[in-house]
Amino acid sequence: MKIYKINPNDTEEFYKSIGCESAGAKILSSKSHINTLFIKDLHTGAANILKKLCKTTQFMKM
Repeated sequence: MKIYKINPNDTEEFYKSIGCESAGAKILSSKSHINTLFIKDLHTGAANILKKLCKTTQFMKM
């Protein structure tokens, strides 16, 4: 597993580079104002746990 921090100014281009359509990339980019991390080779189960953690705790506000 590798973790990459995405520059806030580059989020829209990053989302396009991983296959998002332009409209989706624009929406995701507008929501990526805190920290955007790209975690490569993360197991699906671990990704779901991380997503739940972000929704239910102060994890995203640290």
